[in-house]
Amino acid sequence: LDVSCHASEGSKWHSELLAVSADLKEKLQDPQFVATRCDLDGSGDLDPHELKQAARVYGISFSGSSAENDDDGSVDLELLMDGQPRISKERFAEMVASQQRTTSIRTVPHSLRGMALGQLQHLETLFIKSGWLAAQCEVFNTENAQAIANGTKFRQNPNLYALDAFVVTPMSKPGTCKARENDKLQTIAEARGMSSFSELVNPCGLMVHCFVSHFWGHDFSSTVTALDLWAKANYHRITSEKESLVYWICLFALNQHKVAEEVGENPREGPFNAALAQATGGAVMVLDEEIRPFSRLWCLFEISRLKDLQQPFEL
Repeated sequence: LDVSCHASEGSKWHSELLAVSADLKEKLQDPQFVATRCDLDGSGDLDPHELKQAARVYGISFSGSSAENDDDGSVDLELLMDGQPRISKERFAEMVASQQRTTSIRTVPHSLRGMALGQLQHLETLFIKSGWLAAQCEVFNTENAQAIANGTKFRQNPNLYALDAFVVTPMSKPGTCKARENDKLQTIAEARGMSSFSELVNPCGLMVHCFVSHFWGHDFSSTVTALDLWAKANYHRITSEKESLVYWICLFALNQHKVAEEVGENPREGPFNAALAQATGGAVMVLDEEIRPFSRLWCLFEISRLKDLQQPFEL
């Protein structure tokens, strides 16, 4: 499984990502490693929601769950839990062994769904600096001018909302789309199913160095510039190449086709919490001129959890 979303395969940072990906491919064969990565609340064991996330890594589904059953059989969740609210990581490992699954990875734990700075910069070059995303926004705004004036639709600008609508969601499902047609050199892998964008380009995941707290309405190029500045100041203590510094950004880390299912009911038990806790370099908040992240409920939750977790945090 290769790492995509890059301009040149000979670069040092791409080689570094390949090495990390190869290492994770082996580690994901270990159910206890997967269980630790899916322990979203850091309790040391797995509740039903965490258990489903860990099981999906091996293509295991549960009877009575909302998870897709992409296998011949399913596991009885109530029988497995045996009346307990949580199960141990050892019990999870026994379950995986008893299912005799193949070694192919079906999905990547949320805390490993990072995007390297070099990959983000490649997206910026491909869709922003080329003027492609701005052109898509202009067409949308013209075609929906009346709805925008009536307040039933929002005006599109080259920010993360537009990147989701025109790039992330269309490219992370099978089939052609305008964004894929714009990627003439086919630098981004083709989707075999509906997944997060991070899983599309990093199919075995990446070790996350820094969690990003931000506002989706912020200009994407400005976001990448801010992350590049932070990387310049910090990469030397984290990784050998600036472009291989890995960020966790919800737009790319969550499967945008199944957001509600992935996030769950309790933020403290969801993927944001796991990413915050397991990012080796803490978190950074990207601010705009109006410091709008401080008005966003999710951003305030992230700040609160960072304090509880005693993780480093920078603006």
